Amino acid sequence: MGPAAPPRDAIACFAAANGGLNAMVRHYAATLGRQGIRVNAIMPLTYLKRESRVFYEQNERLMDTYRRLVPLGRLGTAEECADALDFLCSERASFINGQSLFLDGGVSTVWQEEVAKSFAGL
Repeated sequence: MGPAAPPRDAIACFAAANGGLNAMVRHYAATLGRQGIRVNAIMPLTYLKRESRVFYEQNERLMDTYRRLVPLGRLGTAEECADALDFLCSERASFINGQSLFLDGGVSTVWQEEVAKSFAGL
């Protein structure tokens, strides 16, 4: 028997927190922008980190699921997330404000129905 799915309340709380984060980013970007303060967010998927790399690499079924789920066919790395954060904090991103940058290898662009069909072999 595999691990239990998260309770529905936990999923609802996660979705509400994400929605709240996006609203907060937009609010503060509009409010603080005139002061030269930019506000953006990074919305990550699961990353391979030093602390978790062995766990993921030893779980081939889980890694295969991510390869199938993520359009780029892999998990991102903490370094890639840091690179995006470095960019957003740089002058190269001086006109980016109020955005939530999805760092998910394209997962957010895939319809849930298509994922379900693919995993069901349809």
